[in-house]
Amino acid sequence: MIAKCKTVCRLFRVGEWYDSEIPLLILPALYILILTNGIWSGQQLCAVVMLTVFDCLFLAFGYLINDYSDLEVDRLAGKKKVMHAIPRQAAFLMVVLSAAAGCLSVLVISHSGFTVLCLALIYFFGAFYSARPLRFKERGIWGWLVSSTAQHCFPLFLIPLLMGVSADLFFWLWVLLGFFIGVRYILVHQYIDAENDRKTGVITFALRHQKRAVVLIRVSFAAELVLSAVLMSEICRRYHWTVLFIPVYLLLFTVRWRGSCAVFGHGGLYSFDQMPLEDFYNNYLPLLFAVILCCRDVRWGIFLAAWAVFLAVPTVRRLRFPARIVSDRIKMRRKRIRNEG
Repeated sequence: MIAKCKTVCRLFRVGEWYDSEIPLLILPALYILILTNGIWSGQQLCAVVMLTVFDCLFLAFGYLINDYSDLEVDRLAGKKKVMHAIPRQAAFLMVVLSAAAGCLSVLVISHSGFTVLCLALIYFFGAFYSARPLRFKERGIWGWLVSSTAQHCFPLFLIPLLMGVSADLFFWLWVLLGFFIGVRYILVHQYIDAENDRKTGVITFALRHQKRAVVLIRVSFAAELVLSAVLMSEICRRYHWTVLFIPVYLLLFTVRWRGSCAVFGHGGLYSFDQMPLEDFYNNYLPLLFAVILCCRDVRWGIFLAAWAVFLAVPTVRRLRFPARIVSDRIKMRRKRIRNEG
């Protein structure tokens, strides 16, 4: 049973998105709840849960159709995936059913015309990023534009619809932040995979314009810092104690950045292993927002407990690197002191 579950997780590549994509897509919903004073209601909790369910199903669909579309390319590159052992017709049926499941999870709550339009937009671009005949991933600038918006922006449009709130300035700032995060993530992915793409004949933007890709990664990172600061300033203005969170995270960020410079030769901007701000978006902010909601109403403790369990393993994993850097420096300092003595 456990082996089958692991196989299913590898098929949908759950390990590649559950802790690095889901929290980021839920953050705007938690932020909206905080700005509305975190008022408890079963409807709001249900909306957050259904958003989480939809995001899981959509991301599973996105990775599944990408593997389905890249069957031949992956074989040429020597990649071994669970999808390769599944008959093509069965694999296609799984792609269709995963899309249907994602749509149904939203339509049971909201089935307005705008909801249907949003779902069509999300799944159209989510599918044709890698699927033929459009296959945007090989269309230069369209590749990273479609990937960043389909995966990090368009799913956010469902938040006002399911939560029954208006899309204010802060919501659109979150959409813009999601866009820049998506641009950085996809270009780093293309940058790292450039050699494999060259071997298999897949021409991505980063492969064709490596210098421009590096510039866009840096610009996106700078934009993320500005937008994150603006969004966090409103939280700090309303909840003064959250200011204490900033220096703690900045200390961890500095340790991670300097450690990445020592190990990779850069601050992790071009690496998936120690990507800057990933822990901020996917570990620290979700837990901070859940704690704020819990302070407003203890019944949000249900969500905090579930969220803490969900994020426990990735949080510990992301803390290992800065912890190891600090530990190594302490050992080196003690060794130097002994040698000098």
